[in-house]
Amino acid sequence: MLESTDLSDCEENINYILHNQNPIIGGIGKQDNEFPDPLHTFMGIAGLSLAHYENLNPVNAALTMSQNAFEHMKSIQPKFQQR
Repeated sequence: MLESTDLSDCEENINYILHNQNPIIGGIGKQDNEFPDPLHTFMGIAGLSLAHYENLNPVNAALTMSQNAFEHMKSIQPKFQQR
């Protein structure tokens, strides 16, 4: 589903992710009132980036890493040059 953000409501996705954020300890849980965990926090931040939420770096969705990290990997690893 890469490059298909036009098929979903980005504003609703942003609202859902932010609603599942824990205001006391931080992090993002699977659902409202669930304890946040690293996986859902990471994927939530990636989702916010893909929805162009303010002040977040772009994400390379195919590799689930920041575009900055991908560019760095290309500069130090010849295998990444092919992508």
